[in-house]
Amino acid sequence: MEIDNLLNDSDVDDKLLAFLTAYVPMAFSENRSDKFSKINLRKIDELIMNGPEKYIEPVCIKACKELWNKNIYALASFENNDDLYLILDTLDVENMRIFKNKYRENSENYFMNVSDRKYFGIKIQDYLELEDCETVLIDLVSDFKMQDIQRGYLTEKTFLMNICNCEKVEGLREYKKHKKQDLRVVFDINKMEKSFKEYLKESGYEKFYIPQEHRIYINDYYYEAHEKYKKSKLKV
Repeated sequence: MEIDNLLNDSDVDDKLLAFLTAYVPMAFSENRSDKFSKINLRKIDELIMNGPEKYIEPVCIKACKELWNKNIYALASFENNDDLYLILDTLDVENMRIFKNKYRENSENYFMNVSDRKYFGIKIQDYLELEDCETVLIDLVSDFKMQDIQRGYLTEKTFLMNICNCEKVEGLREYKKHKKQDLRVVFDINKMEKSFKEYLKESGYEKFYIPQEHRIYINDYYYEAHEKYKKSKLKV
């Protein structure tokens, strides 16, 4: 069963729906099912880590904790016809190289390019027949390295656009004239009524701003995850 088809499957487990609500844009469409859980997207990873049993297949929890320790997140975990799937979120360059090597060596337990959304992750066929599936899963994720967080922050421009509404829509004229839909939301410096530092302070994000990196982290959780990554690099 392809991942996209799961969105229209009335029998899909609520745990998978929760993940899909958080990460798959299609889950936010007007046609989405009322079954989708309402989740605070800015705190999704923190919510899952603090209560994994609500969102993750029990057999996958230990493997997910191994991944979380390396700032790697899972999009979903679910079973289908006695096969177990753990869909991974964005990997950095090094970890994606590791994953692709794993896939080439063992396509039975690693999968790539599922659906047009290019999902990738780990699978175990007939997992209920395994004596210790938890250990197998941990082994399958153990070679990944600590990575920097791949989301949970804004650049200065995206901060001003998303938090302070300093944005505009481009492409409207072309759309009206040629019916070519190429609308883009871009940064509009003319809408800035204050300095960047004033916006930063008034919005409460000042403590999450790292000027050298041009990043504003959206909450404590992602800021601390990034700091953990930086400390790990110092130990190497």
